[in-house]
Amino acid sequence: LLITSSQPAEGKSTTSLAIAMGLARLGRTVVLLDVDMRRPALHATMGVSNEHGMSSLLTAQDTIDDVLRPTDTPGLQVITSGPIPPSPTELLSAGRLHQVLDTLRERFDVVILDSPPVLGLADAPLMSAVVDGVVMVVQSDRSRRGSLRASLRRLRTMQPNVLGAVLTMFDPAKVGNRYSEYYGYSYYRYTPENGK
Repeated sequence: LLITSSQPAEGKSTTSLAIAMGLARLGRTVVLLDVDMRRPALHATMGVSNEHGMSSLLTAQDTIDDVLRPTDTPGLQVITSGPIPPSPTELLSAGRLHQVLDTLRERFDVVILDSPPVLGLADAPLMSAVVDGVVMVVQSDRSRRGSLRASLRRLRTMQPNVLGAVLTMFDPAKVGNRYSEYYGYSYYRYTPENGK
């Protein structure tokens, strides 16, 4: 499962971790990979070293067991990005990523990839072709429909299975009164018919 977005800072890493933890709590074995090798975030979020990770795994310097990190959530393990490589796109487009994912699929129920954004980089579209599904993360207050459409067009060139989207940073107070009737008492109040 690839988690991506149109642009940076829309909440991909937070969403990836939340999905991974949720699935692990349901009894699945889950591994979360940080494949954003330009601006990695998982190691800082989890408070673990980033000395070894996906980049050292993809260059065959380390094995999967060398880079797997346990978490406080039973059933969830993580693989950080590792040292930032000189050319992340070349590293991700090599056949080794496919082999690593195949091996992880055999060992875990769910493999989640926290990827870079789609626009401006080839990384996410390349990876979308080798996963079973893609989830788009959309920040609610950015209002950039054009960038979301462009991202989906770009992804579709790889013919991925786009499963849906996650709306992040939604604040109902900012959308005015369009939803207020659903949150008010009057919405839930029932009045007897014909005075009964």
